[in-house]
Amino acid sequence: MFLNKKGQVFSWDMLIAISVFIFILVASITMWDFYRAKSEIIDLRADMEFAAQNAMVGLITTSGDPGNWYVSPSFEVSSLGLVSGRDYVLDGDKVDKLVEWNATYYEEIKSSLGVRKYDMYLSFLNQTGEIYGFGIDSPSNAEAVVRIERVCMIDDDVFKVVMEVWDG
Repeated sequence: MFLNKKGQVFSWDMLIAISVFIFILVASITMWDFYRAKSEIIDLRADMEFAAQNAMVGLITTSGDPGNWYVSPSFEVSSLGLVSGRDYVLDGDKVDKLVEWNATYYEEIKSSLGVRKYDMYLSFLNQTGEIYGFGIDSPSNAEAVVRIERVCMIDDDVFKVVMEVWDG
């Protein structure tokens, strides 16, 4: 009797096919996780940039609501703004009050600025260095820190206003 071996599956063929399938499956899952994590970081950074830009614009182009919020002994502010008449010309008394409220109203101020989900630090620097600071210093191990810089005037002096926002 003569046996025909055509059409039979060898065990090596099956083993190689399963190995290739498992390799492709594992590589696909690994790449999926990598790109998903990368996408989350990109979305987080975009959200932080949006929040930081809006907060900075609100601070340096509006006087706040109410406009004389800095005379109140407690934080009774609908929106926070540091302008004293014209855009980019800040009121020194408002900046002083903001710095004074740092320890007691940090969370409320962050919420008023629209950065409640993140931590922030706001500094006012002249040619010699930092004069005013508000918030928490950004940690050196923060993954993504968004930094926004603008030039303003406070009491006829030129200052660079720097806002740093990060996911705490």
